[in-house]
Amino acid sequence: MAAQQELLLQQMQAQLVELQAELAASVAATAAARTAAQAATAAIRDAPQVDPDLFPPMAPVFALSPALANAGNFLNLATSAGAKLFKYGAEPLSQTFDFLDHSDLQVFLDHLKTKTKVQGWARIFTIPVTLNGTVSNHHLLTNYGLIPLEAVTQDALTYVDSPTRAAQDSFMAFQCIFASLSSDFLKSITMEAAQYHVGPSNTPCGALLLKIIIARAHVDTRATVSFIRSALSNLDTKMSALDSNITKFNIYVKAQVISLEARGEVTNDLLVNVFKGYQMAQDDDFQAFVKRKKDMYDEGADITVSSLMDSAENKYKTRILTGEWSAPTKEQEQILALTAQVNQLRLASVPPAAKDKPKQKPKLSKKAKQDREEKWAWKKILPKEGEPVTKVVDGNSYHLTCEHHPNQWVCHTSEECSKNPKNNGVPQYSKDNADNAKKRLKAARIAAAALLAEAGDDDSAGDPDGY
Repeated sequence: MAAQQELLLQQMQAQLVELQAELAASVAATAAARTAAQAATAAIRDAPQVDPDLFPPMAPVFALSPALANAGNFLNLATSAGAKLFKYGAEPLSQTFDFLDHSDLQVFLDHLKTKTKVQGWARIFTIPVTLNGTVSNHHLLTNYGLIPLEAVTQDALTYVDSPTRAAQDSFMAFQCIFASLSSDFLKSITMEAAQYHVGPSNTPCGALLLKIIIARAHVDTRATVSFIRSALSNLDTKMSALDSNITKFNIYVKAQVISLEARGEVTNDLLVNVFKGYQMAQDDDFQAFVKRKKDMYDEGADITVSSLMDSAENKYKTRILTGEWSAPTKEQEQILALTAQVNQLRLASVPPAAKDKPKQKPKLSKKAKQDREEKWAWKKILPKEGEPVTKVVDGNSYHLTCEHHPNQWVCHTSEECSKNPKNNGVPQYSKDNADNAKKRLKAARIAAAALLAEAGDDDSAGDPDGY
């Protein structure tokens, strides 16, 4: 027993000696580390200052957008920053396009131009075109009429499937454009998918997709240029078709000019044609304004198409705002008053027996009568409970609230109705806006024509109650 205790005591003493040795070594290491740290601090403190001119700090990189900060190098999509840039580039435009309206193409191209500047896609939309042995660079977003599909394909093959930023930009642009198209329009171009997929990997290409869209959205032939020139030379007819809406007229003219320029063509007589169009506007004060501008131009004043269109639109908007646009002149107001007086005299001079005798209406052809009945058949259908009691047809608002036309769809109010005893058979309209002014003038002209022709009720294809 005593021997065992002696052995245990010796083991404990040996462990104690070992621990004391380790502690001494730790204290020595700590002291050495402290000494080294103090020496390093002193060395840094006493070291000479570095000349900032020899080692200047890295300057910040200026760019208008994150995508342009390192435009020369491809995106590292394995990083968060690269993935975010790619995701933004592939996002669709702010609206979906079906190109049913001829002006949609230009709006689409304008949206894509803006995104191209932000994303730095100029390279993939700049296409070299060889003509008569001369190579010229054309931008697909502005000069699409000068760039054949073959040229776009050949250019795409130089970067598609390569480890370059252009390849990434092309793929991003494709995703962006494709996602910006309506389902119906996609159906019309997916049959041509082979034309916008190129390279060994059959990779989709943004520039080729754009070219296919442009080809689908408009007819691009020599006849197109002739059509545009003809349209610009007949602006007087277009003004009448647009019902003297100067804003829509200006938009139409600008769209035709852009389409012409996209095909490398120009027009030299645009100002003359715009003057001709403005002179057809149905507003006397506006016509006088245009005449003054025309006289100034003939006398040598510096009037451009742009300045004329801006001035004309301002004049139009001002008169619309004040309710004076297309308002009847004093002479036209006199026609209205005289027409009402003649109507009264005619009614007073007709014998009672004649008043009761039904008027003979000009007979319509069988087809004309059928067409009229089909066109206005909806007026015989009254709304069910809970259905709207107003509707808009051909730009006119119809309702059922006229006291003199119970349960009938009409445009006028009870006060305006020709059957109102106060109106003596002539529709009346207030003077508070240009639309009513047009209606009043139209009513006067119809009434005057009716007096001259003595044709009784109108049997045309128009709305029988459309005033």
